[in-house]
Amino acid sequence: MVAEWVSFNVIDTERQDWARGWAKLKEYVEREGHARVPYGHREGATPLGQWVAEQRRAFTAGEMNGLRARRLEQLGMVWSLADKRFQENLEAARAYYEEHWTLWAPRTAAMLDRPVGQWLSNLRRPGALDGHPEWKTALEAVDGDWNPSWPAAWQRH
Repeated sequence: MVAEWVSFNVIDTERQDWARGWAKLKEYVEREGHARVPYGHREGATPLGQWVAEQRRAFTAGEMNGLRARRLEQLGMVWSLADKRFQENLEAARAYYEEHWTLWAPRTAAMLDRPVGQWLSNLRRPGALDGHPEWKTALEAVDGDWNPSWPAAWQRH
């Protein structure tokens, strides 16, 4: 019994550190309503933002066991912030398309409190979608002509 206690409380500090990080994240989620912790955020002496970033890295690298991943997902963990932001902006783009029948929004256009015009303009830049073919497919599903070869002025009219 003593050996088990020593093993858990002294030798297995990684498990304790993870449990403390998870508890701090749970407190954060209960207070803020989400698990998107800024990298520099601290909860007391705990660098929670760094801890969350390390959990994302471990998950992406396949170094996290399923139980930990499920526990974090129950708190609302977002594994890819870029994908999450893309989905939020895509929802705004869909709303813009339903109202204007095009995704050739002026840069100043906003929808659902998101700068959809600037976002789409950024995505039209050469190489912006490299490594994200699923994003291009999602945009084409909304508007097949979201990024045509003809001029923007012509498309808008």
